Amino acid sequence: MTEWALDTSGDIFLDANGDLALVTGVDAIAQNLRTRYLFFLGEFHLDRTLGVPWIERILTKDPELTVVNGILRQVALEADGVLSISNFSSELDPATRRLAVSFDAETVEGSIVGFTTEVAIRI
Repeated sequence: MTEWALDTSGDIFLDANGDLALVTGVDAIAQNLRTRYLFFLGEFHLDRTLGVPWIERILTKDPELTVVNGILRQVALEADGVLSISNFSSELDPATRRLAVSFDAETVEGSIVGFTTEVAIRI
């Protein structure tokens, strides 16, 4: 798997020469996972069924944590190249509208150990 490299802001990364940089293998899969977790349900105008239901189902008053974890696990399992996940955990803080998710993954490119990402929703 090969993708354009993204910087910490999620923008396309350019190398020192101003050329597009690429990321491959498990790094590309991990980058894809981070991107998927930042993708809001309905955000893509050509297919409103894609994305994570952050506002609708997760960052709500008294969310059902089993439902939240099920959604977040499914996001990872549906990512290109991911075969399985283990050691899944999430930490949700509805007051600050932040969620951290971490897990290990087996992928077609190898193992991702200790994948962690945090999403902060500001509206």
